Amino acid sequence: MGEKLSLVSQLLRANPNNPRSIGCRVSFFYIIFTLINLILLERILIWSGFSFAKSVSLLIVETMVILLLSAILLYNVVCRYARSICEVNQERKAVADEKVRALLMLDSIAACSTDCIFTKDINGCYQFFNKAAEVITGRPRDKVLGMSDQDLFPGMDVSLVKANDERALKSNTSITVIERFYTIEGE
Repeated sequence: MGEKLSLVSQLLRANPNNPRSIGCRVSFFYIIFTLINLILLERILIWSGFSFAKSVSLLIVETMVILLLSAILLYNVVCRYARSICEVNQERKAVADEKVRALLMLDSIAACSTDCIFTKDINGCYQFFNKAAEVITGRPRDKVLGMSDQDLFPGMDVSLVKANDERALKSNTSITVIERFYTIEGE
Protein backbone atom coordinates (compact mmCIF):
# COMPACT_ATOMS: atom_id res chain seq x y z
CA MET A 1 0.00 0.00 0.00
CA GLY A 2 2.90 2.35 0.80
CA GLU A 3 4.34 1.84 -2.72
CA LYS A 4 1.00 2.75 -4.30
CA LEU A 5 0.77 5.92 -2.22
CA SER A 6 4.29 6.87 -3.19
CA LEU A 7 3.45 6.32 -6.89
CA VAL A 8 0.31 8.43 -6.55
CA SER A 9 2.23 11.16 -4.73
CA GLN A 10 4.89 11.11 -7.47
CA LEU A 11 2.19 11.49 -10.12
CA LEU A 12 0.60 14.38 -8.23
CA ARG A 13 3.97 16.16 -8.04
CA ALA A 14 4.92 15.52 -11.68
CA ASN A 15 7.65 17.70 -13.14
CA PRO A 16 6.00 20.12 -15.60
CA ASN A 17 9.23 20.33 -17.66
CA ASN A 18 9.38 16.59 -18.33
CA PRO A 19 7.05 15.49 -21.18
CA ARG A 20 6.92 11.90 -19.92
CA SER A 21 5.98 13.10 -16.47
CA ILE A 22 3.20 15.24 -17.93
CA GLY A 23 1.93 12.34 -20.04
CA CYS A 24 1.92 10.01 -17.02
CA ARG A 25 0.08 12.58 -14.97
CA VAL A 26 -2.59 13.13 -17.63
CA SER A 27 -2.99 9.38 -18.16
CA PHE A 28 -3.31 8.77 -14.43
CA PHE A 29 -6.04 11.37 -13.98
CA TYR A 30 -7.79 10.24 -17.15
CA ILE A 31 -7.92 6.62 -15.93
CA ILE A 32 -9.24 7.70 -12.51
CA PHE A 33 -11.83 9.99 -14.14
CA THR A 34 -12.97 7.26 -16.55
CA LEU A 35 -13.30 4.62 -13.82
CA ILE A 36 -15.28 6.95 -11.56
CA ASN A 37 -17.46 7.99 -14.47
CA LEU A 38 -18.20 4.41 -15.54
CA ILE A 39 -18.97 3.29 -11.99
CA LEU A 40 -21.27 6.24 -11.38
CA LEU A 41 -23.03 5.88 -14.73
CA GLU A 42 -23.63 2.18 -14.12
CA ARG A 43 -25.10 2.96 -10.68
CA ILE A 44 -27.29 5.72 -12.12
CA LEU A 45 -28.58 3.45 -14.88
CA ILE A 46 -29.38 0.66 -12.41
CA TRP A 47 -31.00 3.06 -9.96
CA SER A 48 -33.13 4.87 -12.57
CA GLY A 49 -34.40 1.70 -14.21
CA PHE A 50 -33.76 2.86 -17.79
CA SER A 51 -34.51 0.50 -20.62
CA PHE A 52 -31.68 -1.20 -22.49
CA ALA A 53 -31.95 1.17 -25.49
CA LYS A 54 -31.76 4.25 -23.29
CA SER A 55 -28.84 2.73 -21.37
CA VAL A 56 -26.93 2.15 -24.61
CA SER A 57 -27.71 5.70 -25.77
CA LEU A 58 -26.39 7.11 -22.49
CA LEU A 59 -23.26 4.98 -22.74
CA ILE A 60 -22.65 6.30 -26.28
CA VAL A 61 -23.06 9.89 -25.10
CA GLU A 62 -20.78 9.21 -22.14
CA THR A 63 -18.15 7.66 -24.44
CA MET A 64 -18.30 10.71 -26.72
CA VAL A 65 -17.85 13.03 -23.72
CA ILE A 66 -14.88 10.99 -22.52
CA LEU A 67 -13.35 11.05 -26.01
CA LEU A 68 -13.85 14.82 -26.21
CA LEU A 69 -12.23 15.34 -22.81
CA SER A 70 -9.38 13.02 -23.83
CA ALA A 71 -8.84 14.99 -27.02
CA ILE A 72 -8.75 18.27 -25.07
CA LEU A 73 -6.28 16.86 -22.55
CA LEU A 74 -4.08 15.40 -25.27
CA TYR A 75 -4.19 18.68 -27.20
CA ASN A 76 -3.03 20.58 -24.11
CA VAL A 77 -0.21 18.10 -23.46
CA VAL A 78 0.98 18.24 -27.07
CA CYS A 79 0.82 22.06 -27.08
CA ARG A 80 2.84 22.28 -23.87
CA TYR A 81 5.39 19.81 -25.18
CA ALA A 82 5.67 21.64 -28.52
CA ARG A 83 6.04 24.96 -26.69
CA SER A 84 8.86 23.54 -24.55
CA ILE A 85 10.62 22.21 -27.67
CA CYS A 86 10.33 25.64 -29.30
CA GLU A 87 11.75 27.33 -26.20
CA VAL A 88 14.71 24.92 -26.10
CA ASN A 89 15.35 25.47 -29.83
CA GLN A 90 15.22 29.24 -29.37
CA GLU A 91 17.71 29.02 -26.49
CA ARG A 92 20.05 26.83 -28.56
CA LYS A 93 19.80 29.22 -31.51
CA ALA A 94 20.57 32.20 -29.26
CA VAL A 95 23.67 30.42 -27.90
CA ALA A 96 24.80 29.46 -31.41
CA ASP A 97 24.23 33.02 -32.66
CA GLU A 98 26.28 34.40 -29.77
CA LYS A 99 29.14 32.00 -30.58
CA VAL A 100 29.06 33.04 -34.25
CA ARG A 101 29.05 36.72 -33.25
CA ALA A 102 32.04 36.17 -30.95
CA LEU A 103 33.96 34.28 -33.66
CA LEU A 104 33.24 37.01 -36.22
CA MET A 105 34.45 39.62 -33.76
CA LEU A 106 37.62 37.62 -33.09
CA ASP A 107 38.17 37.24 -36.84
CA SER A 108 37.76 41.02 -37.31
CA ILE A 109 40.28 41.76 -34.56
CA ALA A 110 42.77 39.26 -35.99
CA ALA A 111 42.24 40.60 -39.52
CA CYS A 112 43.11 44.16 -38.41
CA SER A 113 46.19 43.13 -36.44
CA THR A 114 49.63 43.64 -37.89
CA ASP A 115 50.92 40.79 -35.73
CA CYS A 116 50.93 37.21 -36.91
CA ILE A 117 48.05 35.44 -35.12
CA PHE A 118 47.35 31.76 -35.53
CA THR A 119 46.04 28.74 -33.66
CA LYS A 120 46.99 25.08 -33.96
CA ASP A 121 45.22 21.92 -32.96
CA ILE A 122 46.67 19.33 -30.58
CA ASN A 123 48.59 17.75 -33.48
CA GLY A 124 50.29 21.03 -34.39
CA CYS A 125 48.21 21.69 -37.52
CA TYR A 126 47.11 25.25 -38.24
CA GLN A 127 43.41 25.91 -37.56
CA PHE A 128 43.37 29.73 -37.76
CA PHE A 129 45.68 32.03 -39.70
CA ASN A 130 45.22 35.80 -39.92
CA LYS A 131 46.07 38.18 -42.78
CA ALA A 132 49.41 39.25 -41.24
CA ALA A 133 50.43 35.57 -41.09
CA GLU A 134 49.52 35.24 -44.76
CA VAL A 135 51.72 38.22 -45.62
CA ILE A 136 54.67 36.97 -43.56
CA THR A 137 54.56 33.41 -44.95
CA GLY A 138 53.51 34.38 -48.44
CA ARG A 139 50.82 31.72 -48.40
CA PRO A 140 47.03 32.16 -48.39
CA ARG A 141 45.04 31.01 -45.37
CA ASP A 142 43.06 28.36 -47.23
CA LYS A 143 46.32 26.64 -48.29
CA VAL A 144 47.86 26.80 -44.79
CA LEU A 145 44.94 25.50 -42.73
CA GLY A 146 45.56 21.87 -41.81
CA MET A 147 49.33 22.12 -42.47
CA SER A 148 52.00 21.56 -39.81
CA ASP A 149 55.08 23.74 -39.23
CA GLN A 150 57.18 21.23 -41.14
CA ASP A 151 54.78 21.50 -44.10
CA LEU A 152 54.69 25.29 -43.95
CA PHE A 153 58.45 25.76 -43.51
CA PRO A 154 60.11 22.83 -45.29
CA GLY A 155 63.81 22.38 -44.64
CA MET A 156 63.70 24.42 -41.44
CA ASP A 157 64.41 23.01 -37.99
CA VAL A 158 61.04 23.43 -36.24
CA SER A 159 62.07 21.80 -32.96
CA LEU A 160 62.03 25.16 -31.10
CA VAL A 161 58.55 25.86 -32.45
CA LYS A 162 57.36 22.44 -31.32
CA ALA A 163 58.90 23.03 -27.88
CA ASN A 164 57.01 26.33 -27.60
CA ASP A 165 53.81 24.56 -28.65
CA GLU A 166 54.36 21.93 -25.97
CA ARG A 167 54.95 24.67 -23.38
CA ALA A 168 51.66 26.35 -24.36
CA LEU A 169 49.80 23.03 -24.12
CA LYS A 170 51.26 22.21 -20.71
CA SER A 171 50.54 25.68 -19.30
CA ASN A 172 46.97 25.53 -20.68
CA THR A 173 47.15 29.24 -21.54
CA SER A 174 48.00 31.28 -24.57
CA ILE A 175 51.59 32.38 -24.82
CA THR A 176 53.44 35.02 -26.82
CA VAL A 177 56.69 33.94 -28.40
CA ILE A 178 59.04 35.66 -30.81
CA GLU A 179 60.28 33.10 -33.31
CA ARG A 180 62.41 33.50 -36.41
CA PHE A 181 61.16 31.98 -39.63
CA TYR A 182 62.63 31.91 -43.07
CA THR A 183 60.01 32.75 -45.63
CA ILE A 184 60.15 33.35 -49.35
CA GLU A 185 61.17 36.93 -48.59
CA GLY A 186 63.94 35.89 -46.21
CA GLU A 187 64.12 36.00 -42.40
